[in-house]
Order: sequence, then structure tokens, then C-alpha cells
Amino acid sequence: MQIIRSTGTRLLTLGMLSWAAVMPASAHFLWAQIVPGSKPTLQLRFTELPQEKTLPALLTRLAPSRTWCPTKDKLALHTADGLREAVLDSDAKIAAAEQIWGVLDKSKEGRGVFLLHYSAKAAQELSAANQKAGLPVEVFAEKDGDRYLLKVTRNGKPVANAEVIVVRPGNQNLLALKTDSKGTARFQNEENGQIGIRAMVEDKTAGEYEGKAYPLVRHYSTLTFPTTSTKLASNETTAPTNPKANAEAYTLLKSAHDRRYIVPSSTGDISGKFNFNDNGKLSAGTFSYSTETGVAIKAETASEAGIDWLRGQLSNFFAHRRGGDFAKSSDGKQALSLSGVSDDSPLGRQIALNDDFQSHYRVKDRTVTEVTRTMGDMRFTVTVLDTDTVDGGRYLPRHFVVTYFDAKTGKLQRTESFSDKFVQQNGLWFPSARRVILAENGVNLIRSFELSDLAITTTTAAK
Repeated sequence: MQIIRSTGTRLLTLGMLSWAAVMPASAHFLWAQIVPGSKPTLQLRFTELPQEKTLPALLTRLAPSRTWCPTKDKLALHTADGLREAVLDSDAKIAAAEQIWGVLDKSKEGRGVFLLHYSAKAAQELSAANQKAGLPVEVFAEKDGDRYLLKVTRNGKPVANAEVIVVRPGNQNLLALKTDSKGTARFQNEENGQIGIRAMVEDKTAGEYEGKAYPLVRHYSTLTFPTTSTKLASNETTAPTNPKANAEAYTLLKSAHDRRYIVPSSTGDISGKFNFNDNGKLSAGTFSYSTETGVAIKAETASEAGIDWLRGQLSNFFAHRRGGDFAKSSDGKQALSLSGVSDDSPLGRQIALNDDFQSHYRVKDRTVTEVTRTMGDMRFTVTVLDTDTVDGGRYLPRHFVVTYFDAKTGKLQRTESFSDKFVQQNGLWFPSARRVILAENGVNLIRSFELSDLAITTTTAAK
């Protein structure tokens, strides 16, 4: 998975680096794509990325052993500019092809000897991307909330730890994933166009092909399908469902709400281990989180005050990763308005919620940069200093400061500085560490914890 820091520095994680280490710089794959129309056309390419032109030398070798669709067992291919194509029946929603490339000896590159098998599937629309084409290794996809759920199977059974690359429209960064125990992974997309997915699966079954022996089969299977983005354009205004809300204020806050990184609604209980440093006092234990019962902690050496603090932090960690319809949220129901504060603030435009807590937000670049609320005699402001951008545009607060004031006098009472880290698990991003520095009455109190061995359940079984 790739993380893009908000400062603009781009980093490749180990998942991307490991993929680069096992693939040659000029790798090519069998890609299929359906061009819609009264007579849909299947296009086949042998390229690194979908929609590129196949090199002439490779085009002569592009001869699938089987090309078919649900209505025809065999499709007649014709050579065109940089591809081969076939006309489909008007009701064909998917088409597929496969080709055995041969036995390759890549021992000098550290990849050994293997039989190379290519498979490709194309869907004319997203709803068809989950249809079976009968490929030995096959990729499926469907929408899962605001994400896409992909699944990799071999001989109809889910494949865990399959290496997957996702090519998204309008995004030059290839997304590297690995499937979970159910053969699934999730990703997000922000633009309209064709999505391309390729998966690599090793079948450690020895055999012989054209007189050459091989110890294993390396399958590369691809899937393409069109997608329509729900991304909000910068000049688009969303009509608020609450007639009391100002349309521009509603649009600004909704756009930031919808761009937050959230876990799917199917995410259930979360459990794992923790190491806790309570201002120099070390402890360890286990935790569990449920949307119904909250956070439970087991630790032997931590103080009661430390455990209460840790419980609150973990609850905050996981509860804030839940999504929901903005129109039905407490913020979306308020009579939102634009405040009189200048638009030139470095933190962006300020929005007044006009609620019982005198809440205000600031939004810049579809990101909530500041939250202010008043609760009794206390007013606090959360200022976001830095974010991580994951999954093609969703953001996660990485550094933020909470400043507390006396609501009547405005006198500063204390500050808390937060630094968070996140880890990818089952194709999703979860918090993995937090450090908090509390400054109050001339003293700094520093607490931190790290999570490990995360186990995440789902409330609904993947298809």
C-alpha cells in the first residue's frame, strides 16, 4: 500500500518494494477490456498496464489458447493497432481469455523455473465484475460501501496472501495489496474510468510443458471494469437536506466528511496486544473493542488511572473510524452557516454549526483542519497539523493538538499533542500507535502505546 504524506513526499512501503523485487522492469500481462456499444468489442493487450499498445514483437505472440464469453465458447480474434479484438454479442457482459506462455528459467534473477500462465477477464459494467468466467485463477470485484472489494480464487477457492496490483484511473500510483484469509482486499477510487486489477498466484504443482519440466506454475490473472466516481468536484454544490443549512457551508463540511478514511460497516470486533508507557512506567496486555460493549483491557502492572486513560484513547481510536451518511449525522442536521472569519486563514474557511456546543469547524482542501466546541466552563480546539493520505485520497489525521481554554475568560488551561501511526490490515488502515504529550501547570506528562497482533472480524461474510 502506498502512503502519500501531506507534505508531498511519496513513500513506497514494503508491499510495493517486494513486488518490484520479484518482477522485471518491463513486465507484461494479458489484459482484456470491453468497449461498449450495440456490438460490444473485446480488446486484448499484452502490456504492463491496461489500455497501453502492445509492442509489435509481442503482438505476434499474443495468441490465447481460449477466448470466450458466456454466449460464445470461442471468439474470433482480429489484429488491430496494438491489440487483438473480437466482436461480442450485444448481451455479453463479461469476456475472458487465457494463454500459457511457456516454461521460463529465471534462476539468474532469483525467480527460479516456472510455467507462466496468463488469464484475463473484462466486465462491461461493475455489476458484472463479480460474475464467474471459469478461469483457473480469477479476480472478482464489487462495491463495498465507498470502497471496492476484490477477491482472488484458484479453482474456485479463495487464495490468501495473493499479490495484487490495482491500477486506478487518474492515479499514476500503483496500489499494492495482499489478500486476507478469505482471499479478499479492499481499495478506494476517486476518478471515473477503467479500473485494472492483476493478481499473482503460485501453484506449486510440478509438470512438463512442450518437453520442459517445471516445479511450479505462476499464474497472472487480470480484471478490468468501468467505474463511476462519487468524488465531489471543487465547484459542485450539494443541496442540504436540512433547509436551515447554508448550501456552501453544507457542501464544504460534507466534502470533508466524505473524504475521511473510514472502515467498512462490515468491520466488527477488533482485538490485539498493547505495550503501554505511562510516563516512564511500562506495562503490556491485551485489548478488545466492540461497537456494542466498547473497549475491554487486560493488564497486570498498569495503574487504574493509566488503564482508564488507555481505554478512552482506544475507544477514540476505533470509534472515529466509523462512517455514516453525512445528512443523517448530528453535524449534517445542524443549521450550518459560514462564519465572518476571513477566507484567507491558513486553516481554511470556518463553518458554524449553530448547535448547543457553539461548535465551529475549519475546512481546507476537503479536510477538517480545526474543530472548536464549548462544554460547560471549558472550550477546546482541535488543530490538525499533519495528515496521511491513503487509498487514493482519503485522509487520516497524523499529528494534531488539543488546546483547552476557560470558556469565560479565554485563559489557556492546558494542551495535548497527539502523534498517531497507522498500519494496513486486510486491505484496511487501522491505528497502531499513539503518543500524547500533556502540558499542564508547568509539567509535561507523556504517555504512549503501541498495538500489535490485530485481529479484525467482519459482521457479514464476504461473497
